[in-house]
Amino acid sequence: MKKDLRQVYITKRKEISTSDREIYSQQIATHFLNSEWMEYETFHIFIPIDKFNEINTRLIIQELWAKNKTVVVPKMKGKALLNCAYTPETLLAKNSWGIEEPKNHKEIPASQIDVVIVPMLIADKNGNRIGYGGGFYDRFLPTLRRDVQLVGINYFEPIAHIDHEEHDIPLDALITPKGVVKF
Repeated sequence: MKKDLRQVYITKRKEISTSDREIYSQQIATHFLNSEWMEYETFHIFIPIDKFNEINTRLIIQELWAKNKTVVVPKMKGKALLNCAYTPETLLAKNSWGIEEPKNHKEIPASQIDVVIVPMLIADKNGNRIGYGGGFYDRFLPTLRRDVQLVGINYFEPIAHIDHEEHDIPLDALITPKGVVKF
């Protein structure tokens, strides 16, 4: 089921035009930037993989910098994610997967993170999500404080149900172009 849903939403995402992607990304950024999460200080956010038609998180990142928030981006280390400080001066390089990551980085402890913007392909009405299948965020999320806000961003509204396992950590909210859905 997860494998089938993953493929369906990879295909649906590929079908989104560049102009629609920018419109949807701006709508999602606006919803996030007008939310209560902006009261927090330290944000873990992914840098989008343009070839996968991901949401343009750079819009959110630039506004977080403008508001003097701490921005942390993931860097792959084996099967784990490091939390790397990300500033306008940070130099990026593509890793073997084609994902931009900080070249030289200052690692930020997971205990300092307040909000995680979680990448995904689709979520359900209970906050369960399907990612790309690599398990990076499945391994990362349990390392965080229990009060960290897990906010998914997605082009698509939540579906009825996704099969999940007991160890899966659901999202607290999902932001789509239409607005915020809390779980």
